[in-house]
Amino acid sequence: MTQRTVENAAMQLSNRARERLAAKLISSLDEEDPAEIDRLWVEEAERRYRRYRITGIAKPAKQAIAEARAALHK
Repeated sequence: MTQRTVENAAMQLSNRARERLAAKLISSLDEEDPAEIDRLWVEEAERRYRRYRITGIAKPAKQAIAEARAALHK
């Protein structure tokens, strides 16, 4: 079965069924333990806050979002 075949079949499902399928597919990508993900986010937030406290400089939200999007597309 090809990806295109699966996509075409999925698009024939109801909105609710596609929503459940999407959620199941996305959750299958989550290999990290939720507690570990939380710990990593806290660590990142603390790192960013320390950098802000030291430099007094914060990135504008638009810049931070643009950089994050660019990193995702690499």
